[in-house]
Amino acid sequence: MKTQYHWDLYREIIKYSTKYGKQQNSSWTIISDEQTFIVMGNLRKILLTFGDSQQSLILGRTFSKRNLLSYLFPWNIYKTILPEAGIVFSRKALEDMTNDKCFGWLSPRATERALVQCGSLMNVQLIDPIDKNQSFYWYSDEALSFGNLNYRGHRVLDFTITRIKVFGY
Repeated sequence: MKTQYHWDLYREIIKYSTKYGKQQNSSWTIISDEQTFIVMGNLRKILLTFGDSQQSLILGRTFSKRNLLSYLFPWNIYKTILPEAGIVFSRKALEDMTNDKCFGWLSPRATERALVQCGSLMNVQLIDPIDKNQSFYWYSDEALSFGNLNYRGHRVLDFTITRIKVFGY
């Protein structure tokens, strides 16, 4: 999602999700694409640890991006979030992200950077959750989501999660 068009589209999705979430009285909202596989059991467990959706929280896979110049000039490092892996918003975070302060001429073009910038501007807490072994949930046995999968990958993951049990557990 590298263009201004994609960020505008993502903004509209957030606005629609806010409006629809109020009608449905939902606490948490997942925004992802058709190539994302979400492990609902693990997601429910992690959302129970955060509890109240009245906190302004975004859960997603975050990382710091660097380029060649960032090794010489460290201020060129920036944090991004990976929309392809699915992003979970609390109700309060969705409401905060629809604020017009987030969108203007100086907003980043890339969706990944714009979400982080808008979140920090609106005091939304951006969380990349970790498990009990101090590894990120996206890489652990308790993974929350997998992104950029084709239909076959979805089927394999569904079969693996629902049918295969590790001996001893």
